[in-house]
Amino acid sequence: MLPTIRTILYATDLGPHRPRVFRYAVALAREHGAKIVLLHVIEPIGETAETLVRNLVPEGTFEAAHREGLERIRAEIRERLEHFCQTEFGSSFADEKPVAEIHIAEGWPAPTIIAEAASMGADLIVMGAHTHPVVEEMILGSVANKVVQKCAIPVFLVRIRSA
Repeated sequence: MLPTIRTILYATDLGPHRPRVFRYAVALAREHGAKIVLLHVIEPIGETAETLVRNLVPEGTFEAAHREGLERIRAEIRERLEHFCQTEFGSSFADEKPVAEIHIAEGWPAPTIIAEAASMGADLIVMGAHTHPVVEEMILGSVANKVVQKCAIPVFLVRIRSA
């Protein structure tokens, strides 16, 4: 029996190759009558940077500034992703509705992608895999590699060549 694909998680790093990877997600969604959930993961601030900032601002200020900053970043990323989807589909975007939801999560990319896919019941993850000319046959991008190795959900990788 062939697997049923109803939900596709498209994970994007907002890089310049996102249209190419997104088009594969759309093609697969159309072929299977699936919905796409678009995901971007915001990485946490590093420990060293956090320590430096905490030492420079008054007690309790860091948490409020961090929370407000994350909300602004989330809103800006959501706006960029909505604009990206609108640009990719033009006037047919409202009718076709290829992207059912946009998720913006916080955490380390690979485990967050895996957790988000599991929590939404995704049947397939689509993402780009960066390669580098010198070692391109030996290694996939570290996030893609970790997701493939640790995820129980099938992963469709679109190869992205780095200059």
